[in-house]
Amino acid sequence: MKNISLEIKTLCCFIMLLAISEICVAQSTIYKVTAYGANPNDKLDDTESIQKCINDALQSNENITIQFPKSKSSTYGYRINKSIQVDIVKNHAITISGDMNGYTNLFMRGEATRFPIYCGLYIRSKPEYSGTVTVTGFNIEGKFSKSLQSYIDQATGAKGIFLVNIRKAVIAQNRFKNIYGDGIWCNGSNTVDATDKITIENNRFINVFGLNLTADKYSGGENYDNYGDGISITNLQNVLIQNNVITNNLLESNSYGRAGIVLERNSANCTLINNVINGYDRGIHIEGDKGGHMISNNKISGTNMAIFVYSVKRTGKNPIQIQNNLFSYNNESTKYKLTHLHAAYPVFILIDGNQSEHLVGTVIRNNTFTYEQPIAPKKIVNDFLYIPLQGGVSWCGNTYYSGKTKLSIDKDCK
Repeated sequence: MKNISLEIKTLCCFIMLLAISEICVAQSTIYKVTAYGANPNDKLDDTESIQKCINDALQSNENITIQFPKSKSSTYGYRINKSIQVDIVKNHAITISGDMNGYTNLFMRGEATRFPIYCGLYIRSKPEYSGTVTVTGFNIEGKFSKSLQSYIDQATGAKGIFLVNIRKAVIAQNRFKNIYGDGIWCNGSNTVDATDKITIENNRFINVFGLNLTADKYSGGENYDNYGDGISITNLQNVLIQNNVITNNLLESNSYGRAGIVLERNSANCTLINNVINGYDRGIHIEGDKGGHMISNNKISGTNMAIFVYSVKRTGKNPIQIQNNLFSYNNESTKYKLTHLHAAYPVFILIDGNQSEHLVGTVIRNNTFTYEQPIAPKKIVNDFLYIPLQGGVSWCGNTYYSGKTKLSIDKDCK
């Protein structure tokens, strides 16, 4: 009996040790940028200290957390004059964390340039990277002021967070403010992977904008309309974008941004839900994608085009669902005297380009469209919706308002 009891005790100890070992592996090694000399309570450049901390952390074989302790007041924070680069070569999980009970300020004080790229956080890896990146708790603030209006239509623009070849990420509880360029830009490789899982949620964007509607010199005069977004997704699948507030105050910026949310180049099966978008040339811009998106319960206002879908020839059905959204327009382009517009007149939904097979079955249902000023009945449908029925796209159950007058036009959904 004693031997059996001893064996049982030994087995129990082994199981406990195994459990403790698994817990330890799951824990994250913490690196604090302040331990490397970064100081959020002065007004000196912290770029070198932050970069040294990140470089050391990335040498670890463990899961890592890089912490940015909060400053003593909202007017102080970390100042960076160059991009903070996070070059990932291992597959462990990485968390880059500001303050969890508010925001840690990260002030971008370099010049807003795209060549070379200037970002708050530039996070990149090789396409085979399988770890997860989490960024949370930051106020990433650019140096936009009204004097930067000369930047419009120029090859310029910064990025708050730029992810390259990161296929699993969570970007949550951050704020992006006064950035001429883009807030969050996620760029996968040209080979789209069904295992992608990107979540962008509960972020706030304030005056993140830019417009580049004419060709620039960096691509033989062909590269344009390529920045000015709150959130931009390229070559990624299974992206969840939810509960974000993306607003560009036209009274302060004097210009539309390009788009609140962009899905481009092979992006597929993305979910956009419960977002608020205001002050962009296009609320949602979809181009060259592979379809399968769900756009639901968003509130889009003050745009020149609420949703713009520019389709290219694709094979296989993968329709888009646009449902239960609130769209409104109050003649903002005239009110704010905006001159840089992608379309000559406002549109709620525009589906253009080659009518691809993958759009067949697309349904626009149970949305509310409001033109704030009184307008003739049915004019909203005739003048503000460009939806090719012959391309397999249909709509039903939508409600239209002209001023405060409700128009009953659509048939009910089956």
